[in-house]
Amino acid sequence: MRLSKLHALLLLPPTLLLTAWFFSSSSSSTSTVPPSPGRSPSPLSFLQLDEDLSLLYRQLKLPKPVRVYPPELSDQQKRRFHGLRAPTATSSNSKREGQARRRYEEASEQLLGSRDDDEEEKDEQDQLYYLTSNLLNASPVLPDIITSLLVLADFLGPKHVYLSIVEGPSKDSTSTILNEILKPRLLQLGVPEDQISIRSMKNEDVDWNRGGGSGRGRIEVLAELRNKALEPLVRESGRRSWGPILFFNDVLFSAAHVLELLHRHAQNEATQTCAWDVLYNPPTLFTWHATLQFYDSWVARTLNGNTFFPVGPSKKDWKPELLFDPSSSPDGRERRAYESSNPFPVFSCFNGLTILSSLPFLPSSSSSSSLNPLVPPSIPGTPTPRRSPPLKFRTSSSSPGSPELNHSEAFLLSRDLWRRAVASNVDGGAARVQVVPGVKVAYEERGARMLRRLEEEEEEEGRVVGKEVGMGDGEERIDWKSVKGPRQILGFGWPEKGGVKGNPWLHGKWVDALWG
Repeated sequence: MRLSKLHALLLLPPTLLLTAWFFSSSSSSTSTVPPSPGRSPSPLSFLQLDEDLSLLYRQLKLPKPVRVYPPELSDQQKRRFHGLRAPTATSSNSKREGQARRRYEEASEQLLGSRDDDEEEKDEQDQLYYLTSNLLNASPVLPDIITSLLVLADFLGPKHVYLSIVEGPSKDSTSTILNEILKPRLLQLGVPEDQISIRSMKNEDVDWNRGGGSGRGRIEVLAELRNKALEPLVRESGRRSWGPILFFNDVLFSAAHVLELLHRHAQNEATQTCAWDVLYNPPTLFTWHATLQFYDSWVARTLNGNTFFPVGPSKKDWKPELLFDPSSSPDGRERRAYESSNPFPVFSCFNGLTILSSLPFLPSSSSSSSLNPLVPPSIPGTPTPRRSPPLKFRTSSSSPGSPELNHSEAFLLSRDLWRRAVASNVDGGAARVQVVPGVKVAYEERGARMLRRLEEEEEEEGRVVGKEVGMGDGEERIDWKSVKGPRQILGFGWPEKGGVKGNPWLHGKWVDALWG
């Protein structure tokens, strides 16, 4: 299997990695793909968007706004992702999404309870894509985020998206930019006003020093903010039919990145599908070039429970050049999938950009089950609720009977998906969590430009995100029945002292994968 140029460069040790390229992106040519039947041409004007962004940023005394990714989908991308338009359409992607939903419902009914007739009828309605995020001081990345959300709403169908953003408390006018630039353009596209929720938190609403600035207190705040972003999904589940959830962090991404994740999510009938986020390392006194490395090491774990590459307390312990070495990928499966840009199953991930099936987050109507995947079966005498609660972001349990390390709220979300899968024996206990390594996102402009430049060079070989021929060497599917989760995971609990400056890498230890 031939290693792509992009992956080869990202795998090279820092002493061999080429210099980062910088370039100015340009808009792609006008699309020749006709709009869907019954839909009028898009009213989007990205030239006007750029002018309005520049004017507002100047008025707010912010640095000049910069967009890295092209503001339009190519004709090939539109053809590739056409089946994602309107989730209940009779397309292969929509059918797979429906099959995945029915499979999950049937297998986990004992956990979530049976559904009433109204819920069954909602499945026949058009489902909404739920686009959501927590943003804080995000003005540097908003030009790409706003552009991508507008393209997604236009392509997927304005009436088929719901946007929920919980912002702040920001000091860089993030709220102003969202409300004066993004919201009116979504309305102009035809997104109903009651499907747009942009909420700004006040300083008194968010206490980052909760618990004396302890690690647990900070994670508790993050979990609450993420759950606030999901509140409309839960609150309106009685009158809306929800499709997949897109949860994005403050990363630079394109609409094609999201559509590729949605495509792979439906194709593999996954429960969670994650991108691949990277950290940009600028040149140093010892290296004359920039490097990129996988970022979300605190959250992501392979199927053998290890990090993607060796990490440790000091910088010298971090060895991104050993990505998926035998300690993290004993059979080489993850390495081969990474090199060919094919999805691969993992125990946990978030990676800046993730797709989640909405069903586990929704309240069930009734239940006759005595199972509860959130309670360890080894604790005798523990009262067990008659039904499992809907999935939420949470902090680690501090119960004397089942204490957990101070894990990230994002890691705990994947863990809870595995708990539910094991308890209901879905696919033999596989939670259907996957990473799509071909969808790479960065947290700052320099990293995104480096990725974009490498992607452009790959386009000639047909290996870049959203090409009609697909990503990588083929459209390989994951056989979930053959996927087995780890017994243990390498955990790094966030220290109770030190707050955001604490070093979670000091005391790594192997703990029970589901309960430790």
